[in-house]
Amino acid sequence: MTAANPSSKRGRKTIDGRFARKNFSPSPVPNQHSNISTNLQLSTPGAHLYGQIKKRCGELPSCLRHTAKGAAAIEVCEPAQKIKFIGGFMKLKLVVCSLAVVSLFGVTARAQETEPRFDVFAGYSYVQANPGVNSVNSFHLHGGSASIAYNYRSWLSGVADFGGYNNGNILNTGASGTFSTYLFGPRLSYRHFRRITPFGQVLFGVAHANSSAFGTGSSQSAFAMTAGGGVDYKLFDHFAIRPVQAEYLMTRFGVGTTGTQTQNNVRLSTGFVFRF
Repeated sequence: MTAANPSSKRGRKTIDGRFARKNFSPSPVPNQHSNISTNLQLSTPGAHLYGQIKKRCGELPSCLRHTAKGAAAIEVCEPAQKIKFIGGFMKLKLVVCSLAVVSLFGVTARAQETEPRFDVFAGYSYVQANPGVNSVNSFHLHGGSASIAYNYRSWLSGVADFGGYNNGNILNTGASGTFSTYLFGPRLSYRHFRRITPFGQVLFGVAHANSSAFGTGSSQSAFAMTAGGGVDYKLFDHFAIRPVQAEYLMTRFGVGTTGTQTQNNVRLSTGFVFRF
């Protein structure tokens, strides 16, 4: 039996003393080393990589640097720039929406402050009555009045006004006269001052008087109207005072045997206003 030649298994011996296998010739891999090196460069973090990212993509916020580095590894920078643009646009929308909400609440609060839905007045009234007969002197009555105004707009209101007045000794005759009014109509207000609200109104309705008030001989109801105005001064959001309300008050009572006469009266009022 012939002994196996060790060199036949291990191949021939090379010049540097190493054995090489028979028929082994390594095939060249062109550009493989350069591709691996390039991939390692892109996947390895470092100052040179951030410099390339900064040069290609521009300066980015810290919250987007990680995303930009990942995009640079596959040579895509446009998505990072789009993310930056979308993020800024969303912040802008958030700011605009916040300002709109704040403005809406501000306008609503301002409207509620300056434009109450109802104004309720109660106070003292003084009436200077003129019977309309040459032989009868004028006299005065004291009483009170109340009104409620519904504000359709900041400048336009509908008013219902009620008043009652009395004089226990008319012209020293010992006669007690009573007089009441029931009036309705529009009111115009100017609400452009912080605390002061001037207004004017024209009201129409009915007046009622007993027999002694205007010398009518019996109780009567007659046409009545007022034209005038006043001013409110706001102390709090829901409370104001009305220093003065001055009006011309016309009535049409029948006096004695002279028939229906026009009474040109004056009404002055002052009191408090409650706003709702």
